[in-house]
Amino acid sequence: MSRSTHFHLLPAFLFALALSACSQDGSVTPEDGSSADDAPAGASPFRMQAAGYHPAWMGDAWTTYDFELLDVLFFFDLPVSADGRLADRQGWPHAWVGLISEAQSHNVPIHLTVSILDAHVFHAVFSSEERVEELIGDITDLATSGSVGGIHMDVEVFEPVTPELRGAYTRFVAELRSRLRGVRADLELSVFLAALDVSDAYDEAALAAVSDFVVVQGYDLHWLTGDTAGPLSPIRGWPGRSWDTILARYDALGIGRDRMLFSVPYYGYEWPTEGPEPGARTEAVGALTTFAPALAGVPSARDAAQVHGLRRDAASGSPWYLTGDSTAWRQGWFEDAESLGRKYDFVKQERLAGVAIFPLSYGDQSLDSTLRAARWP
Repeated sequence: MSRSTHFHLLPAFLFALALSACSQDGSVTPEDGSSADDAPAGASPFRMQAAGYHPAWMGDAWTTYDFELLDVLFFFDLPVSADGRLADRQGWPHAWVGLISEAQSHNVPIHLTVSILDAHVFHAVFSSEERVEELIGDITDLATSGSVGGIHMDVEVFEPVTPELRGAYTRFVAELRSRLRGVRADLELSVFLAALDVSDAYDEAALAAVSDFVVVQGYDLHWLTGDTAGPLSPIRGWPGRSWDTILARYDALGIGRDRMLFSVPYYGYEWPTEGPEPGARTEAVGALTTFAPALAGVPSARDAAQVHGLRRDAASGSPWYLTGDSTAWRQGWFEDAESLGRKYDFVKQERLAGVAIFPLSYGDQSLDSTLRAARWP
């Protein structure tokens, strides 16, 4: 979808920021295909699944993770070049033996995130059968290692594509899953899907049918370059920009809720705005914040809210803070333990598979505690 549609996915931005700055036990879907609602009387209650992204640019931040909280760890990311090859393998696996060993000791499978975050690359790859075959070969080669539990396709297109290209991407995912299963029967394949695909760039139902599970965009519903400030991940209360709207769309597509993870942000944005009221128009591009201090030169939203006063949006439950005066306002929006707890409640009440946290390294112990309480109340 185009940026003018008011929805922009985070990973493309954070990848650019990074460049400038510097056991089957974890399966989301039960092996027999059943859902949590099929559990017999007396069985364990529904347990929300949790996946988390580890960005390569965060180095050894994984040493602070509580792996007991995770079912899957997404290693982010291995970008694809226009010739269909993996442009940068981020040193995988040799530079990450410590991470691999720690994840394996907790029976947490690592899924490699293969990304296409540029429309030119999407067109170049999926308009060529030879380039598609190159990409499948590179990914399958990576997956032969026992250190890999699955592949996560993060393909983001912000403009309309032809039916031929849309179909080519779907066929690629289907063929990739078949090849992966030929390598190892336990390898999983998942795809990242947009909140609202107004450009009709994806056949979401078909992609879900040939994947083991999907990660649905649940963040950037107000985004860095957007024309208004507001919550990044509202459950409800912001028409057209909320989880209940997204879920209704995916229900209409016929995708099973027990195969959907909704993504949640451990980051925020701070915008210059025309006024102090929530939803005010922005005056310029915003700035990235992390919940807790994590990146040099990037402010902590948690700390800023302590200084300027934490406010709570009544409609969405999202926290925010306000600085300045009538000559220059700035609004900072993010998520905290309370608002994330409400999202986890939504996931459980709506019987979704779980959540995918982007990225784990921007959080702190308070967010870990909230996730733990949601999974093991």
